[in-house]
Amino acid sequence: MLVPDFEQFLEPLLGAPEDPVSQLWRCFRMGSSLCVLFNAMRPVSLIEDSRCQLNLGSANDCKAATYHFLQGIKKELSIPDSESFMIHNLYSDDTNGFVKVCFPFFSLSFFTLFCPGSPSRHSLIPTVLLAPTV
Repeated sequence: MLVPDFEQFLEPLLGAPEDPVSQLWRCFRMGSSLCVLFNAMRPVSLIEDSRCQLNLGSANDCKAATYHFLQGIKKELSIPDSESFMIHNLYSDDTNGFVKVCFPFFSLSFFTLFCPGSPSRHSLIPTVLLAPTV
């Protein structure tokens, strides 16, 4: 699934590192990019458009947008805290923290929303539990 206009969040910055991790980290730190991804899932409660703007203005606005994303995935996707991250994980310069930031995107509950036809978490559980052991 392509998220309309998401490329704008991945535009390179002059003089900024362009390795994939730095680029993704910079993208997520905008906060608004996370809100756009969340709204692309067509949740029951959208994050307001003012939080989805490319340039939010201040670091506190970016953190507030991140907060709304975190609240959204917890409420709409039932992603528990153990599969999520804390705001400081995204805004510190600790790569271990950034791994925690990426974790919800690799969790099955988030993945199934962007990959039509993929099994849901609930449909996988019986298959895994009933699979014969070798």
